[in-house]
This record gives sequence, C-alpha cells and structure tokens, in this order.
Amino acid sequence: MTTSQYGPGPGPALGPAHGSAFAPGGTPPAAPQSSHALAIVLAAMLWAITACGLGWAGVVLSMISVMGLASGSSGLDLLHVWLPLIGCVALSGTGMAVLVALPRFRRLPRPQRAAILGAVACPAPCLYALYIYVQVATG
Repeated sequence: MTTSQYGPGPGPALGPAHGSAFAPGGTPPAAPQSSHALAIVLAAMLWAITACGLGWAGVVLSMISVMGLASGSSGLDLLHVWLPLIGCVALSGTGMAVLVALPRFRRLPRPQRAAILGAVACPAPCLYALYIYVQVATG
C-alpha cells in the first residue's frame, strides 16, 4: 500500500513516542479523575444564576429608565430605580473582596474558590431580581 498525500493508510499514524492516544501496551489510558468536578459544576451553576439575576434586573431597569426618559423625567428622577441594583452589586462585591483577602481562602484550589465566590455573589442579585419580578407581576 502506498501513502497518500494525507499520510499513511488507515490506523494510527503516530506511535506512543509521538503522543498517540494509546499507551505502549496497546490499551487506552484511564481517564483522569477530577477531584474538583463537583466544585466546577457548582461554580458554573452559581455564576450562571447570578448572571441571569443581574441580566433580568438590568433589562427591566433599563426598560423602566427608557420609558421614564421618554415621558420627560430627568435622569436624577430615575436614580432611585437604579440605586437598589447598584447596592446589591456593591454588597456582593464587598463580600467577595473580604473573602478573597483572607489567607485561608487563597490556599483553596481554584474550583473551590470559584464556587464559594459564586455562593457569596448569588443571593443579593437574585433576591433583587425576584423582588422586581414580584413588583412587575403584581402591577
């Protein structure tokens, strides 16, 4: 069999010394076990929930602001609408900054740190988004 322009014929082209997927014995290596899988999934879920809460609040408050400005209100009149969201973000940011400053927290592995920071950041924006939803739903 001759080699084509794309390399040798069927089968693995590289041996174990060249980074093939198989170990020298011909069996595939065991998949690496991640001890941080739960923390990674938890961090991703918490940060996604936080982002959804901030996104919902930002969109609703932006719509309220645009409608208020279109009706002739000044920007300072609408500041009371944005202050609670700014306070929630500041509260979460302060909590995360205090947590990051702790030496014991810095020694944790990165996935655990991300999960803990997500747990600290999540409640305030989500509760504010829930408050806005209840206010909009009840009229």
